Amino acid sequence: MLVLTRKEGESLYIDNILVTVVGIENDKVRIGIDAPRSMHIFRKELLTETSAENRNAAGSFFGDKTAIDAVSSAQMQPILSAIKKQDKGRTKATDAAPDKAD
Repeated sequence: MLVLTRKEGESLYIDNILVTVVGIENDKVRIGIDAPRSMHIFRKELLTETSAENRNAAGSFFGDKTAIDAVSSAQMQPILSAIKKQDKGRTKATDAAPDKAD
């Protein structure tokens, strides 16, 4: 893993994706991501949560671990499809509403 230090207002590029530190408040860092519309950006904790829920649902439905593993390997496709449908009306990644502060 590459670890970099950035101050508020500083940016870095990952391929053609610009990542900027927008603000730092207490123990939270707000980042801005400027990426092509075709690029989907996910928060890791949401993917982990979705993966666990899909595994549990598959286990309840199929009742066997082999089936659960088979479903887990393909589980991201429906999520990506749903997000693509939601993104059709957006013009760029920065059009998303900002997260509310906790």
